[in-house]
Amino acid sequence: MIRQTLPNTDKGSRLLTRADLSERLNMSMRTISRMLSAGELPPPARFGRLVRWRESDIEEFIDRSIDQERR
Repeated sequence: MIRQTLPNTDKGSRLLTRADLSERLNMSMRTISRMLSAGELPPPARFGRLVRWRESDIEEFIDRSIDQERR
């Protein structure tokens, strides 16, 4: 798993790739792409053709999903 970090930032500011996200959520890359297209994932940061998610945004997404499941 490759992770890129922003200089002088805390752990929550790591940038995750689509592959990192796939591994973290235990979903296929295709499912990640579909969820992104459907607006079901937090919006990523785009750097030209690169797409990255802040780790803190993904952690919040996971927490919200778990909370919704419990209701």
